[in-house]
Amino acid sequence: MHNTIESSRTNFGSDAENQNTAWVRWSNSVERFLAAVSPSLRDRTSAAISSVNNGGVGLRNWVTAIAWRNSYLPERIPNELIEVYLVDSDALPQHECETCGVAIPVRVQRYSQDLDGRNAYFAACPICGGRTGWYLHHSKLIEQGERRQIESLRRLKPR
Repeated sequence: MHNTIESSRTNFGSDAENQNTAWVRWSNSVERFLAAVSPSLRDRTSAAISSVNNGGVGLRNWVTAIAWRNSYLPERIPNELIEVYLVDSDALPQHECETCGVAIPVRVQRYSQDLDGRNAYFAACPICGGRTGWYLHHSKLIEQGERRQIESLRRLKPR
């Protein structure tokens, strides 16, 4: 049994290699993220991402989604989007734009079901003007994929 554990470890690399790979992926994502931030806000944004004791949770969540979930990163992030995270340390990227898929900050409050959007900062996307809300972009992609699948099945159906 010991040999099985050791051989499975060699297949996945050592813990140090995995940590290094994760660190490189994180660092690259932070670098890409900061490149999309306006130069006037870049230093403050970098400090917020780097300091675990000084806010920045929402920004770190957004970078994490970019690094490990291939979340959309626009070429330029509007200042008003970044400023929400810098001003409100409780803001989290829990909404998304239905059209472009960019993460949109909301203020998540405990014991609250934000069904009417009271805690949303942006009803419309500051990048493209699209509608914002919970899983709107992902829902739209799934719906489009289902439509394509249904259409392809209809074409295959004998008449």
